[in-house]
Amino acid sequence: METEKIREAILEKAQNEAQEILREAESNAQDIIEKAKRKNEERREEERKRIIADARRESSKITAQASLKAQQIVLKEKDSIIKELLDDVRKRLEKDKPAPEEMMKLISEIVDAFESDEEIRLYVAKKDLTDTEALVEKDATLKGRISEIVEGTQSVGGVVAESQDGKISMDNSFEMRLSMLVPKVLPDIGRKLFGAESK
Repeated sequence: METEKIREAILEKAQNEAQEILREAESNAQDIIEKAKRKNEERREEERKRIIADARRESSKITAQASLKAQQIVLKEKDSIIKELLDDVRKRLEKDKPAPEEMMKLISEIVDAFESDEEIRLYVAKKDLTDTEALVEKDATLKGRISEIVEGTQSVGGVVAESQDGKISMDNSFEMRLSMLVPKVLPDIGRKLFGAESK
């Protein structure tokens, strides 16, 4: 009987120890599961943040590229409008004859630019040839300085002068004046055509 009680006591003690080990194992297992869940959530959150950061970077890149492309399109259109405007000015200059006083001013400027008294040759647009010859014929000073007036390559008008030996040449053509004037007036043209933000 005594042995039976001892066996039961040992068995009960063993069962109690087994249950304690089982509870501890379950508790440890639960801790491991919780840690794994937290780690998994942390990884998910990091991945979510990385995906959002990547998406934002890509969005910024796309926005910057679109903005640049839009600016390029606007600039191209502005350039096209200004080119059209300048082409229109050239066409008008090519078609219209300058007033006699304007032509006289151009001729006088270019003759005065030659510091010596040597005779010079004038080149003018075909449309201005007859009028220029008449103007020079009427002015004794110019008549004495200009040896000949010939048709030049400039089509829009104005005057190109050359020394008799061809070593000195001066350009007072409308094309040359326009090319010098355009860089100075482009900012004003831009502001007038496109508003204050234009440069």
